[in-house]
Amino acid sequence: MSFNKKFGALLFIWFLAKVFSVIENFYWLRGVEDLRPPSQIIISGFLQFVAGIIVIYILLKLIERYKYSFRDLPLQISLHVLNISLLFVLTFTVAILTFAIFEQIRTLNQFFLVLNDVLNQSYLGFIKASVSSYFLMSIAAYSIHFYDKTRVQKLENLELQSKYLETKLEGLRSQLNPHLLFNSLNTVVSLIDSNPKQAKDMVVDLSYLLRRLLETSNKKFVTIEEELSFLKRYLDIEKTRFSDSLMINIEVDQHLKERLIPNLLLQPIVENSLIHGFNKSRAGIFNIEVRIASLSPTMIQIIIADNGIANITKDSIKPGIGLTNVLTRLKAIYENEFIFKIDSGKSGVKTEIHIPIIDGNKGRI
Repeated sequence: MSFNKKFGALLFIWFLAKVFSVIENFYWLRGVEDLRPPSQIIISGFLQFVAGIIVIYILLKLIERYKYSFRDLPLQISLHVLNISLLFVLTFTVAILTFAIFEQIRTLNQFFLVLNDVLNQSYLGFIKASVSSYFLMSIAAYSIHFYDKTRVQKLENLELQSKYLETKLEGLRSQLNPHLLFNSLNTVVSLIDSNPKQAKDMVVDLSYLLRRLLETSNKKFVTIEEELSFLKRYLDIEKTRFSDSLMINIEVDQHLKERLIPNLLLQPIVENSLIHGFNKSRAGIFNIEVRIASLSPTMIQIIIADNGIANITKDSIKPGIGLTNVLTRLKAIYENEFIFKIDSGKSGVKTEIHIPIIDGNKGRI
């Protein structure tokens, strides 16, 4: 918050205090049958408000200069005492001016009589009023300053956390890229001698994957349509490896295609299914189903299921690249606002993910 905004906030508080004071004085004077005109009370309150502007400005400058430091404490105390004294002088001057205006003082002798009367009746009252007003001003000023300092620190912490998260996610994505390419290149090498045409087709698919990895390397999120396009190209490579033994079925709600999900979310899970389940499928044909649907108006459900036999659960995931990487990224992005679970049963292995719906234009829904 800038100095001007803090100053404006304090002036508003001071204005409300003076309005309340004018109303209170008006009813108090009526109670003691003081017949001075309301205009005198209003003008006195207005002049006190103007006098307070100067004191508030100095007070705020002192706080901005020294903040909460005990550095030069005697000097700080002295400056605050001087500022209180200034408030006293200004308040006293306002009282004299008000009397001068409404009592129609025309000679210097009359002025000194009024001055003596004010000193005898209200001297201690002016001191108490000045000290109490300055004390309240200080509480308000320090409160605003402390609030602003806390707010700025929170914003700085959030910015640091965001930068740390981006760095962490970038590191996790960079782990996936060489891992994916290494496995795909192994497949290409195995086909070069036995089936050169298939090897050539795989190189084309692999070049697409590499280009897409480069294009989206700095993206935290991609659309579901983009993610599925990448997954299909990856599965084309895997189909070449496994021939007719691999069956793929992908279903997605059409209205979700432009929604955003974490980049490289699906491929590591599908790859994990192939690694752990392909050689353990009962029917000789390994089926992988990918289903993406709306779980609620604000949540997406992603299910990746296969018919393999694998004794794997979320709690049994060991350090590595595939599922560990996915789970770590989900925690970093969504914190506690997601569900990730793996069920391993007689019919196969099912990985289920629930994440918030994110619109490319509107953000989180």
